[in-house]
Amino acid sequence: MDLNRLLMWIVGFYAGLAFVVLAARFRGRYPGWLFVQALVLGSMIGAWFVVPERAGWMAAAVWVPLVAVPMVLSRWLGRLLVHRRYGAAHRVAVVMSWLHPADGWREYPECVSILAEILGGDFAAARVRLTALTHQNSPLARFASLHLMRAEGRWQEILDRLGASGPLDLAAPGVSVEAILHHERALGETGRVEEMLERHEAARARVGAGGLGTVSDLHVAALTGRVGITEQLMEGPFASYPAATKAYWLAVARQVAGDRDRAARELERLAADAPPDVALASRRRLESPLPTLDEASLGTTAREALRSFEANAGHELRYRSLGIPAARSLLVTKGLIAANLAMFAVELRGGSENLVNLVNLGALVVASEPFPGTAWRIFMAGFLHYGFAHVALNMLGIWVLGSYVERIWGRWRFVVCYFGAMVGANAFATIAVRAESGDPVVMVGASGGVLGILGAALGFALVAWMRERTALLGRQIAAFTTVLAVQMVFDVMTPVVSSTIHLAGFAIGFVVAVGISLASRERAAG
Repeated sequence: MDLNRLLMWIVGFYAGLAFVVLAARFRGRYPGWLFVQALVLGSMIGAWFVVPERAGWMAAAVWVPLVAVPMVLSRWLGRLLVHRRYGAAHRVAVVMSWLHPADGWREYPECVSILAEILGGDFAAARVRLTALTHQNSPLARFASLHLMRAEGRWQEILDRLGASGPLDLAAPGVSVEAILHHERALGETGRVEEMLERHEAARARVGAGGLGTVSDLHVAALTGRVGITEQLMEGPFASYPAATKAYWLAVARQVAGDRDRAARELERLAADAPPDVALASRRRLESPLPTLDEASLGTTAREALRSFEANAGHELRYRSLGIPAARSLLVTKGLIAANLAMFAVELRGGSENLVNLVNLGALVVASEPFPGTAWRIFMAGFLHYGFAHVALNMLGIWVLGSYVERIWGRWRFVVCYFGAMVGANAFATIAVRAESGDPVVMVGASGGVLGILGAALGFALVAWMRERTALLGRQIAAFTTVLAVQMVFDVMTPVVSSTIHLAGFAIGFVVAVGISLASRERAAG
């Protein structure tokens, strides 16, 4: 497999998609990122005309440090802040500010310092730092300012700043998801639960559930007393959060639900023992308890919004794979990757691109005459790979797609779909593929199984969507279909890749998944 061509496809696809999303959805609000994506695409196109055999490498050399690394560091920074590792967070922020100096990222180190002081309860020092920021109206300055007002409980001031009428528009200049989340929570904290529900529904319809994220679900669940949903959120998307933070939100949900004695005991414990930010919020909840929500007092629109939220939150928790702890259900995914890598290590002794070595280890050979031992090769070929790029790409596919199928649909369904597709696609290849010019065709790789997982993911999601019509499943179906389309175009333009095995694996995985889903539904109905 030509790694240069592979890098062109990967980098070109992601950079092109990012450019379109930034330009269309965010309307140029992030000019720095637009410039970076254009730079990546321009470097790849320019290199293609000058040194086409290095175009993918040159594009990757621009994309990795300017796009991939900052994005990874951004997620890492969030985790460090959640767990109050401020020193490490500041160092990461410094690196980020140099890798992406545009769009206000140069202020990241100072904003991390401000957040550290806010979370540590030193509001006076945070206020001094905030006023000293060079660009007072930058996105990061507004972000830090909102966090300070939130920590001090200045909810009405947040509403006054963000606007008290109409749902916020994510596409409007100066409005971010963070602003929407603060606006939403401020409504609930000031007792305007009916408005919070209505505006949450409007914002969800405008920017999508994926745009708002699970933090929005947490705000609405806790501030409407949905204890069950709050508990599921704490066990899923917020499982890695500090225990004190999770206990606080559960106490808030119980307080609004009417379980006031239990909520008070938990808040008293947190007020005495929790970190400064949680302790202060707990004391505030004890001094000014939120009223018990009386659903009967809600207007028709708000009640419908609450019912819609409960249904959507349930769907999000059930079908969003990122909301399930990875350690709980990735045994098969990790096992498959380990088995493939172990077999690749065996290949290296004789050469992973040495056809004789691969045939001796069990590669599938399609020739004009029957090849000895074809039956065991149909299985064994799925664990062999031709070179580092081949094994790396397939392991990435197993990890990304396998994580989804195994977490959402379970281990045994994943095993059936993966091995059914892998073995079935290889067996089909012995019939459908014909050797040209009399030369045998050597076939290796887990691609049949990987495309089988893709087919299974699409099949499971499609049946579930037909039953429940959830927006999350619709987005996932669109994503899986896009991946399939890109894969097929790649196969057509890369002759060394077997589109026969890919299509067969996808079809088998899809049919098996649909069959399992329909059978499970019939058993449930019975």
